[in-house]
Formats: sequence, structure tokens, C-alpha cells
Amino acid sequence: MYEIASAEEQITLFKLITDKVWQSLADQKKQQDEQAAQQRRQAAMSGGGRAKRDSARPKPIKPVKPIKPLPLAPQPKPNPYRRN
Repeated sequence: MYEIASAEEQITLFKLITDKVWQSLADQKKQQDEQAAQQRRQAAMSGGGRAKRDSARPKPIKPVKPIKPLPLAPQPKPNPYRRN
């Protein structure tokens, strides 16, 4: 078997093949990006991931127990026999 195509024709064929491969990859990426954007739009429209209004309300604060006062130390009784 011998080659029919010249070197120039082989280079042209190689360039055509590589261009088509890169174009196909670019088309796949564009399609994936469009699908991802569509999914994001559907999620935004359905309200998925958003907080509900009830859950956004603040929760009530638990009451704090009052602190009992410390007992006062007994005061010394005045000495009736001592002068001030």
C-alpha cells in the first residue's frame, strides 16, 4: 500500500480533525453551562434553599433565674458599756 495524500493534504486533514475536536469540546462545555444555569434558575423559582418566613423570626430568649442575694454578715451588737 502506498500513500495517496501528499504532506500538505495530511496536514490539512490533521488540522481539520483537531479543529473539529476542539469545537466539539467547546460545544459540550457550552451545553453543560446552559444546563447548570437552567438548574440554578429552577432552584431559584422553586424557592429551594431559601429560608422560610417563620424560621427567620427570632427565637424567644429564655428567662434567667434571679440571683438570690447573699446573706448579710451579722452586725456586732453595740456594747452598752463602751463609749463611742
